[in-house]
Amino acid sequence: MRITGTAAFLLGFIIVCGIAYCTEARGDEIRMNVGATVVRNEAPSVGFSIVWEEAAPGDAFIECGAQLVATSNYSGQGAGYCMLKDGFGRLELGMGLAALMKETDKNSTKLNFALGLGWWFTDRLGLGALHFSNGSIKYPNKGWNILAVVGQFK
Repeated sequence: MRITGTAAFLLGFIIVCGIAYCTEARGDEIRMNVGATVVRNEAPSVGFSIVWEEAAPGDAFIECGAQLVATSNYSGQGAGYCMLKDGFGRLELGMGLAALMKETDKNSTKLNFALGLGWWFTDRLGLGALHFSNGSIKYPNKGWNILAVVGQFK
């Protein structure tokens, strides 16, 4: 079995986050999501992230994760991202940076901005949205939009 660049990147990212979670940099929560890209070229998507609640000022927190889109015009696209997030009751908003595995006809740069939105139904189950875009630094910039069901483990 041959490992592609996308798989190697995501495997490496998962290993680094796993090591960070198990050491003194221990995360407070692990989140898993399953969903799909929306708006353009719908395709299945899966991801995971680690949350560090005490790593940001005030009641904000840091969330770093990896997202993989399986097929369609994204051709196995993967992304690693980190966001500064804050919660307002059950609502969560975040912004940060993302590194995409490759340039495509949707995102013409590997470095992108990341926006996150979440709504928690319970302490462990929610609905999340991710948007990756290069902010029109270079065209095309159609972006990458994902809606997903999110599970959280503390």
